Amino acid sequence: MKYTVEKIDGRIPVIAGTGSNNTRTPADFSKKVSEIKGLDGPLVVTPYYNKATLRKV
Repeated sequence: MKYTVEKIDGRIPVIAGTGSNNTRTPADFSKKVSEIKGLDGPLVVTPYYNKATLRKV
């Protein structure tokens, strides 16, 4: 992402895709890429598949 932001040099918006099939990975990655100067923002999506834990009531 840093390389891309440097090469684009503000000519067009740069949005980092940070989605994943869990919640921790995109949260951590979004925090990391948000520190890149010149990045316009992260593109975060809802995890496409999370199997719920079966709980007996």
